[in-house]
Amino acid sequence: VWLGPNCRAENNKMEYIGYSSGSAAPFSFWDTDDGQVVTRNSMHYLGRSGVDFGYLENGNHLNVEISYNDIGYHGMLSSDGGATYAAGQVNLTGLQQHHNWFHDNLSRMVIGQGGISVNGMYYDQASGGGTIHHNVSWGTGILDMYHETVNGFRTTNTTFNIYNNTFAGTQILEGYGNSYLTYSMSPLDVQRNNIYVRNININWQSGNLGNNQNYIIPGTNPLFVGSGTEGLFYRIQSGSPAVNTGQVITGITDGSVGAPDIGAYEYNGEEWIPGYTVPVSDGTVNDTEFTYSLNWLHFTNFKTGFKDNDVHATTTLNSTASYNFHGTQVAVVMEKCNNMGTARFEVLDGAVVVDTQDVDLYVVDPGGSTNVCPTGNASRETVFTSDVLAEGDYTMVIKLQAQNTGATPSRNSLVLDNLIISP
Repeated sequence: VWLGPNCRAENNKMEYIGYSSGSAAPFSFWDTDDGQVVTRNSMHYLGRSGVDFGYLENGNHLNVEISYNDIGYHGMLSSDGGATYAAGQVNLTGLQQHHNWFHDNLSRMVIGQGGISVNGMYYDQASGGGTIHHNVSWGTGILDMYHETVNGFRTTNTTFNIYNNTFAGTQILEGYGNSYLTYSMSPLDVQRNNIYVRNININWQSGNLGNNQNYIIPGTNPLFVGSGTEGLFYRIQSGSPAVNTGQVITGITDGSVGAPDIGAYEYNGEEWIPGYTVPVSDGTVNDTEFTYSLNWLHFTNFKTGFKDNDVHATTTLNSTASYNFHGTQVAVVMEKCNNMGTARFEVLDGAVVVDTQDVDLYVVDPGGSTNVCPTGNASRETVFTSDVLAEGDYTMVIKLQAQNTGATPSRNSLVLDNLIISP
């Protein structure tokens, strides 16, 4: 998916993507567009990367948010990439990349044949600018994070603020393997409150910490809890040297339990889990979610008691409203009134009709008044309930089947409110 300006990608499950092994990530950014949000997605089994910051060298993608994503099992067809990837001097000023899991890079790692650059977060060729915080990476090959902070084409506004991350990768291959790597000595990323299981490598000097404070480095056991679903394995225990030893950073460590901790998880703090979650629904589908044919009008503020106070209505014979659903049964809520025609209800399994019924929706006031609709939401009823079906994918179709235009008033209308789907 290419995301244009201010597009939001939320709660998607993206798998088996990137067979070209190039820049065909689940999410990429178009041209020089800004303001995209990629949040609460799961991206697994990827040819190269999960989020690619686009194809345009020297471009801008400003004020982007990458948050609460689970990106793993990437690099299946390319050893040169990361869960998030940017290159070509792209300006990422304002980037907020936080509360993500990056894990299980599947790249082939052979020294001398590519693979040195496989990692969780990969910001190459002076791409950058922004804040990276509260991410957990493990199983990310030989680097948790790589950032080339400067090159001959871009030298300013390239650096990241890197706060409260847990870089938990452990891979060491023929001496290669770092939590963080940059070949530059200036400018330097600002690093605070991070856990590094492997070395920091500045200008190819392993153990050079750069602009770094309040950290846990190799040789100091962070005392991970060692249990829990994936990234929760890397929470810290009560005796961890990370507890209450972090630095206060406004907007980053707000809400700390006591003094800030080091790492992505606060002891006794929120045990956040990123990624896609199955939507929870009460089974109600509003009229705005249907696909309509011929002539329908959308009325807002229709009557009290109708779902969201809006309906779709038609007076055109053979007009249809359809909705695809997954479940075992469907019910239709519509208006019954003195100007209604006859509706045909069909449930389709593919092209096969598995349930059908014609219902005359004409009714007058049950109090006995002639040619008057029931008042308020009394005119709103469940007018059709399907048979119980085998769980599966179906289409509900509603059609204005018949009219009595000679009646007074004409009985020529349908007014659709909502569906109720049983799982």
